[in-house]
Amino acid sequence: MQSRRPQGKGLKTLPKGIRLKMCGFVAEIRFDEQTVSEESLRSRARLIHHRGPDDEGYYSCGWAGLGFKRLAILDLSDAGHQPMITPDGRYVIVFNGEVYNFKELRAELESIGTEFHSDTDTEVVLRCFEAWGRDALKRFVGMFAFVILDTQTQITFIARDHLGIKPLYIMRHDGGLHVASEVKAFQDIKSFALNEDVLYEQLSFGYVAGTQTLFEGVEKVAPGSILTIQKNGKCTTEQFYDVTLSLKDKTQHAKPAEIQDLLDESIKAHTISDVGYNIQLSGGVDSSYITAYLVSNESHTLDSYSVTIDGTLSEEKYQKEVVDAYPTNHHSYHYNSHDLADSYIKATWHMDAPNMHLASPFLMILCEESRKTSKVILTGEGADELFGGYARFNIPFAQRIGFKLYQMKIPEWLIPNLPKIRALKPYLREHPVHITQRLIRHDRLMNVVSSRLKQDISYRNQSMSGQSGLENMMFANHQKCYLLSLLERQDKVSMAASVEARVPFCSHPLFDKINPISAMDKLKDGTTKSIFKAIAQRFFSDDFVHRRKSGFTLPIDVWLRDEGGMGRFLENLTTAPFVDLPFFNHAYIQSMVKEHKDGTKNWHKELMILINFDIWYQLFIAQTLKSTSS
Repeated sequence: MQSRRPQGKGLKTLPKGIRLKMCGFVAEIRFDEQTVSEESLRSRARLIHHRGPDDEGYYSCGWAGLGFKRLAILDLSDAGHQPMITPDGRYVIVFNGEVYNFKELRAELESIGTEFHSDTDTEVVLRCFEAWGRDALKRFVGMFAFVILDTQTQITFIARDHLGIKPLYIMRHDGGLHVASEVKAFQDIKSFALNEDVLYEQLSFGYVAGTQTLFEGVEKVAPGSILTIQKNGKCTTEQFYDVTLSLKDKTQHAKPAEIQDLLDESIKAHTISDVGYNIQLSGGVDSSYITAYLVSNESHTLDSYSVTIDGTLSEEKYQKEVVDAYPTNHHSYHYNSHDLADSYIKATWHMDAPNMHLASPFLMILCEESRKTSKVILTGEGADELFGGYARFNIPFAQRIGFKLYQMKIPEWLIPNLPKIRALKPYLREHPVHITQRLIRHDRLMNVVSSRLKQDISYRNQSMSGQSGLENMMFANHQKCYLLSLLERQDKVSMAASVEARVPFCSHPLFDKINPISAMDKLKDGTTKSIFKAIAQRFFSDDFVHRRKSGFTLPIDVWLRDEGGMGRFLENLTTAPFVDLPFFNHAYIQSMVKEHKDGTKNWHKELMILINFDIWYQLFIAQTLKSTSS
C-alpha cells in the first residue's frame, strides 16, 4: 500500500498539570433515618477496584455517601482527588470520564470570576454545574457519568453522557437508592435475581436495550439524561440529548471537507493524556484511519495492538498493510479457541451481562497487553452506526415491499407459497429492522425456549418512533440499541485491564453533523459508509477502502467441537443449574448439543446464545461459578 501523508496541523501536547482520569464510583442516597457508612461504600468499591487501582476516596454526610476508585491517566495529586467539593461545601461530585472541551469551559467561567483550585476537568464539570445547573450538560463534549450531591437542599443529580459511552446503573432497595459504574457493586446489598421480562430480548438480540437490565430491579441511566432525586425519594428524569432527533432533519448535504475536519478534531481531542496512548488496530477502515491520521501528525512513534486468528476470516493482512504504510510499534497477538475459553468466564464477569460480541474476551486480554505501554487506547467503535457501515443498511427490494405489507397488517397466510413471493413472509411477522438485528430467527429461538417468555421488545420499537423511511429507522435503531452494546463492551473489557478506551467516532457533534444527511448520500450508489470511505481515501487505496466488510468473525462452529476450548461449555447445557431453569426446551437443547458434537448439524448460533446466558446466570444468579476477578 502506498503511504499517503497529507500535511496536518499537528497535535497539541497536553499542558503540564492538567489531570484527567478514568474511574469507577459507587453512591448511596437514603430516604429514611439510616445513615450511609463509609465501610459499606468501601465494600462496594472493592468490587470495581479494577476501574481505579491507583487511588480512592470516600465522602459521607449521613443521608448520602460517595465512593471513588481512580485510574490515574496523569499525575496523582491532592488537587485531583475525588470526591471533590466546591469551596463553599455545597456541592460534592464523583465523576467518571473525560470532558474534552473543559479548557474552553474553564476559560469562560474564569472570565466571570470563577476561581479554580486544580487543573482537572472534574472541577470544571462541578463548577459548570454550580454556575449553570442542568443546562451545563448540553455544553459538555466527551464521555462521562457523575453523581452530584447538593448538601444544602439534599437533592442528588445523576447524569450520563450524550451517547452512553460510560456505563451507569441505579437500584432502589430498602429505603435507599444505590448508584454504581458496574452492576456487580450491588451484589452485597441484596441477592441478584433474573429479570424474566427481558429474557426474550436478551436471547433474541444478545443485549437488553433501553434502561432495563437482565438483573431484576437494576436499571441503566439512559444516555443523554439527568436524574434529579429529591430528599423524599421522588425522581424526575430529564432528557438533555437524544441522538436520533437529528435523523429527522434531512436538510443537510454531505460536505466531506467539513466532516473530515470535525472527525480529525475529535481524534486529536481523544489523544489528550500524560501517559501516552495506544491504538486498537483491527485492520478495518475505521481504526486504520485513526492510525494513519495520528502517525501522519505525531512526532513520536505510536504503539498499535491487534488480534489475529487462524483462517480466512482474519484481517491480519490489512493490519500489516496499515503498519507498513504508517509505521508503528506494532504488537500482534494470535489467539485461538483455548484462549477464548480460558478468558470467557472472566470477561462475562466484567461485562455484568451475557457476552453478545463473541470476541470480547480477546479484546480484554489485548488490553492487558496494551497496558504495558499505556493506560489509554483509541478504538474505532461507532463509525458504522454513524456513517452506515453494515451491509444491512442496503435494504433489498423484497424487504421494502415486505415492510409496506407489514405496515398494512397483511396476514402472512395471504402470501402465496411461490418462489420469490414467499420470501416476503418473514417481513410480515415483525418489523424488518428487528429481523436484521436478531442473533437467530424468532421461529428458531422458539424451538429452544418456552412459550411462557414475555416477548417484549417495546424499547426497540420505540427507538424508531417518528422516523420516516426504513434507512432512518435502521440508523435510529442502531444508534439507540446496537451501538450501546458495543460501547458497554468496550468500556467493560478495557476497564477489566485498568485501561481507558476512547472512541473518537462517538462524539455527539459528529452525530449532529452527519445524521441530518440523507441516507441516499450516506449509502451512495449502494456503497456503505460512502462519505467516510471518500474521506479515508486520503490515506488508503480504493481496494483497501472499498473491500467487503468482514468484521471480527470467529469460526465458533468449529471451536465448539474442541472440548479443550469452547466445547468445554457444552456440558453446562445438560447439567444443573441450567437444566433446572423452566424457560427452556431441554430435550431439544440436549439433542442440539449431541448433533453439533457429532458434526451432523451446525447449531452454533443457538448454542452460543445459551452458553452466554448460562455463564452469566451461574456467575451472578446461581453463584455456582466464580471468576478469578471476583
